[in-house]
Amino acid sequence: MERSLMGHNLVESEFAVRLNKFATKFFNIINGAKNENFVFSPFTLANALGLTLIASRGDTRKEISEALQLDSRDEDLFHNDCGKVSDKRVQFHSKTITFLHQLLDVYVLIVNYSRKYELKLINKLLTCENEEPLEEFTKMARKFYGTNVERLDFNEKNAVSDINQWMKHQTNNKIDHIVDNFESTTKLVLINVMYFRTTFANRFEEKDIKITPFYNNGNKDQIKEVPMMSATKMQLNYRELSIDNVPVQIVELPFLGDISMFIILPRELNGLKSLSDTISYEELKPCFKKYQKQSVDICIPRFFCHSSIDLMEPLKQMGVKKAFEDGADFSGIHRNSNVKLSQAKHKTVFEMCNDEGEPIPEIDSMHFVPRFVANHPFLFVVRDTINNIPLLIGKILTF
Repeated sequence: MERSLMGHNLVESEFAVRLNKFATKFFNIINGAKNENFVFSPFTLANALGLTLIASRGDTRKEISEALQLDSRDEDLFHNDCGKVSDKRVQFHSKTITFLHQLLDVYVLIVNYSRKYELKLINKLLTCENEEPLEEFTKMARKFYGTNVERLDFNEKNAVSDINQWMKHQTNNKIDHIVDNFESTTKLVLINVMYFRTTFANRFEEKDIKITPFYNNGNKDQIKEVPMMSATKMQLNYRELSIDNVPVQIVELPFLGDISMFIILPRELNGLKSLSDTISYEELKPCFKKYQKQSVDICIPRFFCHSSIDLMEPLKQMGVKKAFEDGADFSGIHRNSNVKLSQAKHKTVFEMCNDEGEPIPEIDSMHFVPRFVANHPFLFVVRDTINNIPLLIGKILTF
């Protein structure tokens, strides 16, 4: 495997290319609809669609496959790649691996590498209790996605509260709500969640965390004082370029475990508004290119980000329509094909910790040192640098 000077994989697999293009397209849709902070997990979403791909047939399956930029010949490879990426991350980083099958028998993967990060992926299809899942679906769902369909009485009075209570327990109280209600006609529901808590590889010193103005929405009249982490002459992968004719600065901040956060910061205070909702992956790809590290004076806000996204409309905009309509074909789950997705929910929680990384080394530099001050709206992308895939994509507008 070809690797760069910093240990990153230089080769992008077909799976990574597809996932990055899917992620960019989904980001454009959400970015156009949400004038607020948000975060979502492309990899977790791809796993959810992979699960529905196994469950669906006919035109329903064709639309899901096309949204993932697959054709029928690629589907088996896609399922296999989803499983392999999860397995590689676990095997490479994990000293403690726990598979919890609790309450609804939902698959939760906890990765704990000397307490350096915690990742929980929850991917579940809920269906009406009087339908027996097919053996082939059960086998494939377990093999590739570590989950299965759960039979549920949607009309039972405690159904909603039981699921929300279970979600609260599984995410350490970070997510206490995933569904609001079930209609009397509900027969199939998709639940998709990522909880990710991680640690900077090089921690910022507490003495260098100071209250500093952040310009909400890029407006000088909307100032919020927030904790900002800073360091001088920090050795980072840094570059300057233009995306969609908007000048930006990009910095890569490594987390423990071959995961990095790329912050994309427009030069202008309100520059984020100028980025269009049709950014292509080809335009974003240079942001993740590896260069020789250089000294950077950096100042970034300490933030916690979480979002709840109803997937129905975004997926329809990506061409997945029949899955939500009468006549949808989910006969891959059970013999009754008269089933459509009534709800599809995605939630993401992202926490950054600054208490376990190594101290930032002091480096003398006689060269010009660029300043990276994230005191106005920016984008961030958290990437698995081994597999070159986006784990999280988000936008920070306000505090």
